[in-house]
Amino acid sequence: MFEISSPAKINLKLKIIGKRHDGFHEIETIMQEISLKDVLTISKSNGQYQLNCEGIPIPGNPKDNLINKATDLFLDKTKSTKLKNTIQIKLIKNIPCGSGLGGGSSNAVATLKGLNVFFDSPLNREELYDLAIKLGSDTAFFLFGGQCICTGRGENIKEINNQNKTQNIILILPKIHVPTEKIFKAYEFSPSDKNNHLEEISLKLFPEIYEIKDQVSQIIQNEIFMSGSGSTLFTLIDEIKTEELNLLNKIANCTIIKSHFNYQGCHVS
Repeated sequence: MFEISSPAKINLKLKIIGKRHDGFHEIETIMQEISLKDVLTISKSNGQYQLNCEGIPIPGNPKDNLINKATDLFLDKTKSTKLKNTIQIKLIKNIPCGSGLGGGSSNAVATLKGLNVFFDSPLNREELYDLAIKLGSDTAFFLFGGQCICTGRGENIKEINNQNKTQNIILILPKIHVPTEKIFKAYEFSPSDKNNHLEEISLKLFPEIYEIKDQVSQIIQNEIFMSGSGSTLFTLIDEIKTEELNLLNKIANCTIIKSHFNYQGCHVS
């Protein structure tokens, strides 16, 4: 049995450069791995492929889960489809879906890396990368982790060498599922100096997030940012006073989590 850490990410910056010919948007973003994570375990099944999920519920059709898609992609690449019924995967879900934290993409890469160990490493890192970018725009980041500049539609990765930098963060998780596709479809390109070019349209389409952000800003003085297309808000902080944390926890329809920068990516233990 193998256990794989599947971390979340935040976008420290997110710029939309323009629309691409393939329908995607050209972006430039700084992604940072954080300590909040899901956990996958891969073990030998009793003769039938299984994916069991615990923790935060995952909406939608289970067949569309990126773990299933990553499994099929890996088995097809390694010509091992007949061995699918030997695999059992368990997911403990701590990263909310539709939160802008990349949980689904991270799960996909954790699956690829876990299966690679399960089947005695038939693929090298470049081959895993080629599979990862077929599963999403931000998936490749989780092969690297840490802090990276990501360009193109998110698949071009340049690592930033600051692995010793420590930073505490407060995550504000509204209980709202924000579909990334919906935000990008509604986004109208215009030059902007904002930290996150998607924040304005996300707050417009989901005013509940704006209300939560306003309440948070009345409690703490630090600047509040949005990760990806939302719904997660976060602030970088050295330390938080107990009374401030107590007030944050009283805000309705959201969860407050203390986290910090991390530098391991999806990894097998």
